[in-house]
Amino acid sequence: MECFAGKNSSGFVSRGLIAFILLLIGVGLIWHSYSADATESQQEQELEVVTRSIEDLQLGHRVIGHDPTGKKSLAKRPDITEDWRAILFELKKKTGGLLKVKLLRPKHFLENIQTKGKDKFYFLNLPEFGAVGFAKVTAIKPCPEIESGDGNIVTGTFEHDSGDVIDIHVSGQTEPIGTTDNHPFWSEDRQKYIEAGKLKVGEQLRTLCGFAYVMSIEPRAGPEKSTI
Repeated sequence: MECFAGKNSSGFVSRGLIAFILLLIGVGLIWHSYSADATESQQEQELEVVTRSIEDLQLGHRVIGHDPTGKKSLAKRPDITEDWRAILFELKKKTGGLLKVKLLRPKHFLENIQTKGKDKFYFLNLPEFGAVGFAKVTAIKPCPEIESGDGNIVTGTFEHDSGDVIDIHVSGQTEPIGTTDNHPFWSEDRQKYIEAGKLKVGEQLRTLCGFAYVMSIEPRAGPEKSTI
């Protein structure tokens, strides 16, 4: 919005006119700020969130997510077109378990896949899963249907057996959050991602609906299948 002030016959702007214009601008800015906050609050209230089990997430699904650090912007990913491919991998972990990976990647990604005899391999570097090495390519499939709407597109899923699964009880939730102990959670207290197993009771976490506090952390018995 542009504001113009005229000059009087003496060639200078009336001080009273300036004060009046500044008052109008101030009222306008306050009203604009109030309207923007009210609209944003209304949009948040109207947002209908549908939950889905992480085990049911597939390539092409959409999830609501935000990186508080601002370093990773999933919204800036290139548009996914029909020439993208769903690539499936398997890798034996050093612990003896099997890691199954599904990645949604552009077609030129296939140029990085190496062939050895009848098998194809790709080097994975996933130390957070204990999986670093050449993974066997088990299938290359057409691009799946991409869900419409808002949210980040799921471009990778990881399934493996883990003996380090814990339950995190947080305020405002009746059921605990089951997760591997190395899964990152955003800590509002420390302003950085913290591994689940290193969280402290009473620590404040950021959630989709606001904030929550860690009430307790309990380990689960035995290895379990984990999907990320």
